[in-house]
Order: sequence, then C-alpha cells, then structure tokens
Amino acid sequence: KNCMFTVVPVTEDLKTYDGFVKVKGEEYRLRIQQTGDDLKGALVFYSTELRSVLKGQEASITQRLERSSSVSSFLTEFVHLLETLLERNTSQPHPEYYTRLIEEINEEISWDNVLSISKDLKEIAIKITDDSERVHEIIFVLERDYPISQPKCTYFFPELVPLRWIPGSSHIKDILAHLLRATQKYQAFWDIMDEIDSKTCVLEPENPKRSDTKRRIVVGKHVSLQIVVNPLSPHAVPECRFLGADSAIQPLKYKLNVNLYHWNNKSSLLENLQKVLELTFPTKVAVESLDLKAECAICYMYKLEEDIPDIVCDGRGCEKVFHTDCLYKWFESNSTRQALGAVVGECPYCDTKMTVKKK
Repeated sequence: KNCMFTVVPVTEDLKTYDGFVKVKGEEYRLRIQQTGDDLKGALVFYSTELRSVLKGQEASITQRLERSSSVSSFLTEFVHLLETLLERNTSQPHPEYYTRLIEEINEEISWDNVLSISKDLKEIAIKITDDSERVHEIIFVLERDYPISQPKCTYFFPELVPLRWIPGSSHIKDILAHLLRATQKYQAFWDIMDEIDSKTCVLEPENPKRSDTKRRIVVGKHVSLQIVVNPLSPHAVPECRFLGADSAIQPLKYKLNVNLYHWNNKSSLLENLQKVLELTFPTKVAVESLDLKAECAICYMYKLEEDIPDIVCDGRGCEKVFHTDCLYKWFESNSTRQALGAVVGECPYCDTKMTVKKK
C-alpha cells in the first residue's frame, strides 16, 4: 500500500521515539513521547506538512493511542489513517484554503490585477506592471495546503529568478514583489527587443515572449539574420548567424567583421547592426508587400510546424528555399551521400551541390 514507518527510541527510558512515516512516496517526520508505561496520554509531534493533513483528527488519533498495545501497532493504524486522508484531500482543498486566498486577493493583490482564475481557485494569473509600464503575466498553480507549500510559478523573464519561500509565512504577494524588483535589471534588454520587434520583420519567434533572447530578422529576399542577445549586456555585440545562400551572406559576414570597430555600446543594438552591416532592415509592412516570405520548394508551405524555410540554393538563377527537414528527407530518399550526420545531394531544381544536417 505504499506506506511504511521507521522510528527509533531516542531516550534511555525508551519512552520517546523519533522517525518518519512514508505514505505514497512522501516522508513525514514525527515524534512520539509517552507520559506513562503505555500509549495512553502519549504526545505526538508532527512536521508542518503533517499538521496540515491531520487537522481536525486529534480525537481520532487519541483513540488510536489509547487502544494500541505498542508503538508499532499505533503506527500501523496511523499510516492507514494518513493514507486515507491524503487520498481524500488530493481532490479538494480545505474550505479555509478558499477563504485565505479570497482575503489575500481582496486585501493584498487586488482583483484589478487578476487576469484569470480557474473555477477551483487552484490556478490564478496575475499581472505586474514594471517601471516602463510593461505588463507581465505571472501564473500560479497552488497546492491544496497553500501557503505551506510553495505554489508553482510561471513567468516570462530572460533568466530564472530565484524565489525564497517560508512555509506558512510567505504568500503570493511576496513572489509578486520579488519578481517586480527583478524586472528592473531587464529594462534595457526589453527596450532593445521592443525596438527590433517594432522596426523590423521578425520571422522567429512568431509571437515573441519577454523571455525570448533570440530573433531571426529579415535582411532581404531569402536572407535573414539570427541574433541572440545577452539580457544583462543588451548593448553588446550579439551572437550573429546569417541564413541564406552563400553568395548573399558572405558579403554580410565580411561587413560585420571589418566594421565591428564602429560598434557603440551607447547606441541601440538595432542602430549598431544597421551601421555595421551598412543596410536598413525592411519593416514588416515592406516584407509583406514584397512577398519576401518564400514557401518551401518541396512541401510548398511557409511554416512546417514551428520551422520556416532556412536553406537556400546557391545556384545561379535558382535560389529556391527549403525547410531543413524537407531537404534532408528528399536527399535521403534519393540515395545521396551521407557523412558526419549530414547528407550531400543536388538541389531538386538544379544541379547545385547542397549539404544539409538533420536538426
């Protein structure tokens, strides 16, 4: 039944026992202290978690102590009781859970900041607004013994924020306050990413989150630039990778290398990229009007699950684009040469040699 106990006497008179009970894979600490020769009137001390589960069961536990002939027989009944209570309590929180949570929202969070809440009040989304008036959604999934157990917390920051939780003392408002303070060090990062999102055409991610540090930006027809920005040094040179035909991206790589000394950490990242690459990134409107989002020349789709075409044939007059997976499978089915996890074959539309690695 997935339950057991281990206790040992810790005093010479063999009247005080210390140990744990294990129910459904979880260990709970307890201590039993006899006041006489038997268990009548014995005192049982529990861990914080056990006190929450056993609340209201004091009389039942006293009866079990009085009728038990030994510590072992008492613990056998005790673990069965505990197992029953845990099974009963996993489906529905104690009524006090709802009262505490509603009071906390009314007095410390405000319903104006609640974005959504589940019918069972176990999942709640709350907004915080940072110094730049950006709204951040924080999602909490609460355990039935909240605030003893720390709620699961989902937020979209570029780094993991360590959260401190004191069982029974900490509350949702404490996590919200801590996360709001944490937003201060990412303001410059979010300013830079917002400028890129508003002034360029971002291919990936399609709907960027505040946690995303990567952007794939349209440079021109079948050419894009993927950057990874350091959230703690957002003005520094980002990690750059050009995607497209070699004939189109080699000049861009050259400009990046020879003009890098122009990089000015006091300027925005977008301004620096455009200065160093000697170009102006097309806007989303311009890209849509020029139809620069080409479909894969094998599956005839632009988006394949989460992927977009990222391989371009370098053949003169060809410039067909492909999803990596589509081209890889095409080469595999046509008995092409394989080496070091890559396949080498000819473009399906011309004789140009192409190499593709499986993602």
